[in-house]
Amino acid sequence: MDPRRFEAFLVVAEELHFARAAARLHVAPSALSQQIRRLEAELGAPLFRRSSRRVELTAAGRALQERAPGVLEAIAEAGRSTRAAAAGQEGRLTVAFAGSITYGLMPALVRAFRESHPRVEVGIRGEQVTADQVEGLLDGVVDVGFLRPPVGSPHIVLEHLRVDQLVAVLPEDHPLASLERVPLEGLAGDPFITYPSTAGASTLAAVMGACLDAGFSPRVVQEGRESHTIVGLVAAGIGVALVPAPLRQLRMPGVVYRPLVPPVPEVPLAIAWRRAGVSPLIERFVDLARHVVGSSPD
Repeated sequence: MDPRRFEAFLVVAEELHFARAAARLHVAPSALSQQIRRLEAELGAPLFRRSSRRVELTAAGRALQERAPGVLEAIAEAGRSTRAAAAGQEGRLTVAFAGSITYGLMPALVRAFRESHPRVEVGIRGEQVTADQVEGLLDGVVDVGFLRPPVGSPHIVLEHLRVDQLVAVLPEDHPLASLERVPLEGLAGDPFITYPSTAGASTLAAVMGACLDAGFSPRVVQEGRESHTIVGLVAAGIGVALVPAPLRQLRMPGVVYRPLVPPVPEVPLAIAWRRAGVSPLIERFVDLARHVVGSSPD
């Protein structure tokens, strides 16, 4: 239905006089009468009783007079919401984060986006490994992911954001915990806790490569799919681990984080989204992410 007909109806209902209503609306009385008749035809009921002396609302007209303002407001709100969604200012966005940045970058980025886009509902999936994020992106349940490459799917756009150094996670009573920097070869005899090859493939490859460069192959005794699980296993005294430096934001009793003696292995961080159907909302989030990552120390 044309909202202008509702507006015309409300003016006639207030004036109860077609000529005066037409003057207020700056239209000819005949054009106004035609609008009302079309509205009555659409609704299937007469809205006015007309005579040569007076115009009166019918029962249907009185009912519409009560509801028409709400209808007009709903139409206006639908228009505002549609325009806001088209401009990337309203809607819902689901974002996934690798475990190592869930505790650092994620709060800063989400806070900044919520402040600049208060009408957008942001859903968070933290502690998600690359394999799970890729699956979520392809299935459409994740809109944007922050993950560790590589990603093999041609249906996902990948943009490099930065590289993160690996740091050692040690039990607080470890013999090397008092050092300012830990030589990686000094951990050759320790049991290692790593990501599984099916989940944190890029970080695991960096750990294995760095250990081989240091002259040993790590003895892996336990795997942890989530970063907080790996740190928890270190706190339990099961072994040591190498993790991306931003994970230092995760504070846990019984563990210490120590930088490594150069050369320090690194892992890339990228932002990812589906190649098809990129919305203005995703574009706005990606733009903000570039700015926040560029100004963030972790």
